[in-house]
Amino acid sequence: SACTQKPKRPLPKAVVTLTYYFGSRRRHDPDNYNGKMILDGLTDAGILEDDSFDHIELRIRGGYDKARPRTEIMVQEVESLE
Repeated sequence: SACTQKPKRPLPKAVVTLTYYFGSRRRHDPDNYNGKMILDGLTDAGILEDDSFDHIELRIRGGYDKARPRTEIMVQEVESLE
């Protein structure tokens, strides 16, 4: 796993991509994986300034990896959300 250093200040605008790699190919509904706890944690940890629509764009993806199911979180600072 890789993780960059915590930003010196919370990011005011960011694109957050959550990629869920499942251990099975059974059906998974994206609405069950909205990332609320992850976004709350990123905000509480001082990585995101806020997790509202004014501050983040959330992208949710799914994949399959039987050998290594996991959740990958990518936070990318942006100048503006459009």
